[in-house]
Parts: sequence; structure tokens; C-alpha cells
Amino acid sequence: MRRILLTLILFICIHSISAEEILIYQGKASHFNEFLDGLTDAQFAIKYDTEEKIYYFFSSDIMNKGWVKLTEKQFVLFRNTLNKYLQWEKTAIEKQVEINKEFPQSALSCDVIWKFGEDWYYSNLTMSFKFFSQSKTRHQFILYSNNVSSNSNEFVDYKIEPFYFDKKHVSDLIAGISEEAIKNIISEAAKKKEVEDLFK
Repeated sequence: MRRILLTLILFICIHSISAEEILIYQGKASHFNEFLDGLTDAQFAIKYDTEEKIYYFFSSDIMNKGWVKLTEKQFVLFRNTLNKYLQWEKTAIEKQVEINKEFPQSALSCDVIWKFGEDWYYSNLTMSFKFFSQSKTRHQFILYSNNVSSNSNEFVDYKIEPFYFDKKHVSDLIAGISEEAIKNIISEAAKKKEVEDLFK
């Protein structure tokens, strides 16, 4: 019975991903590469599901493609945490200090769907955010998650590889996912769909 329920949940999740997805923002950040002992370029995307009215934080690597679901309320909290980073970064620069600290009450419990090879998996993870000082003049925003096992196969796991954002990355992201920016993107996508529907 449990397996049937998990299969049903996974089917619904995959169906929601295949619904009308709008790319809201394509962003840049960095991953820490242990082999190189330094930061390397990384990309992510913010997508919006017009049917479910939810957001996805999408990222991929060699093995996985992952969609972390964020409700409207969670997305607002995410945006607020990004703005909190800018406040802390300004204070840290002014005070010439180094801080490594989780943003208080910022962690988000989210459903995640990921594709490993040709198979789909589902679980729940915690998306977390940290303020991290590389030096007294360089302070980063880190987005990461815990490691979780699939609800259908405990040997298949997933986590968001930590994304390191510099101030410019955060500023660009805030501008790209502002209420006004999102409203404009959704409006343009709707107009484009109306035109496409005329030629069916």
C-alpha cells in the first residue's frame, strides 16, 4: 500500500513538472570544488508552474536534475532572506568583521523531485541559507540543503550542492525575482501562449 501511495505521489509530482513551466530567472553562482580547492562557476534556474502556482529551484549536475518546490509563501521568505543578506553584508563591511552564521528562521522545508539517470525520485528536504565571510571585504550568501534519501529507494539520495553567491549575484537575483519582474515575465508568457494557440 505504501509503495502504491509513493508511486501516486511521484506521478503527481512529475505531472506538475510537465505542466506549463515558465523560466523566471537563470542565475550564476559558484560551487566549491574540493579537487581544485576553490570555487568554480555554477548555474541554477528559478521556474514557475502556472497551473500549480508554485516555484521551482532547479539545479543539475552530472548525475542529477533536481526541482525543489517552493510555495508562494516560501518564495517570499526566500526573497526576504536575500534582502537580509544585503543588510548583513553592509554591516560587515562597515564594521570590518568576518561572520559565519545561519540566517535565523530562514530554513524552508520543501518537496523535491529529482531525476537520476532515467528514473524519477521524490522526498522532502530542508533548504538552508548562511552568511559566510571569505574575508573582511568579501561576504557570501550560501544556499544548500541536507542530504535526503528517496521515499521509494533508500539507496538513492539527493542534496543541493552548496551555491556560493557574491553580492552581485544576490543583487541580480533579487532584481530578477522581484514581484514586478515576475509579473512581467508571466504576462509575456501568457501573451506568447495566446499567439501560439491561434496556430493549432
